[in-house]
Amino acid sequence: MRIRKLSFALLVAVGVAGLALVQAARATDLPPGPEAPGAVKRVKVLTDQAPDCSSLKSIAETVTRGCKTNDAKAIAIYNFMLLTHYHGVEPSEDGGVPALKDINCYGWATCGATHIVESALWRELGWGWRFVVWPGHTTTEAIYDDRRHYFDAFLKSFLSTENVNYAGKALVPAAAGKPAAVVLRVASFYIMVKASGEAAAADKVAVSVDGGKSFKVVELQDFGAAVQDGSACP
Repeated sequence: MRIRKLSFALLVAVGVAGLALVQAARATDLPPGPEAPGAVKRVKVLTDQAPDCSSLKSIAETVTRGCKTNDAKAIAIYNFMLLTHYHGVEPSEDGGVPALKDINCYGWATCGATHIVESALWRELGWGWRFVVWPGHTTTEAIYDDRRHYFDAFLKSFLSTENVNYAGKALVPAAAGKPAAVVLRVASFYIMVKASGEAAAADKVAVSVDGGKSFKVVELQDFGAAVQDGSACP
């Protein structure tokens, strides 16, 4: 009997204490307690294996971390855009959608809006940019090292050059007597329809379907047969 009475008394005591705690927790008119000394607010945990997407500046800095050249930084931003965006009608909000919100909350846009976001990241690197428009497409070029650089995050293509300058609205060899080359990376569904292009005054055009390990000379009017088994790098 004593054990039963003791057990009952403990249950009652716990029940009363629990009720008191609930009532205290529900009280809304109590002033907040004093802040603990040394309290830490707005804790931010970062990793060195992923970009910090809390601001456009932090994205640009962490995505290009470890890059030694501006070309490497531009390619890193380009790859980030490929990972974070796919093509679709861009979201609409009153007042527009900021670039940072498009990255963190949506992740899709048309070609023009995608390249607005890409150029916003270039701005954080201190670069200029310009938009390039033709029927059905809007793209952009980064301006750094006193030159324009084409990085199309929608068509998934970019340009690299060797011994090439732009003069008289044309690409010309920078140093006479040395080979000049322009490499265009292409990874687009458009080449599934017809692969063709123009390159006035070019001595020859070659494509690669193995990441640049080997190249095959082609005619630009239609080189679809040369790339039907893989992605081209003219």
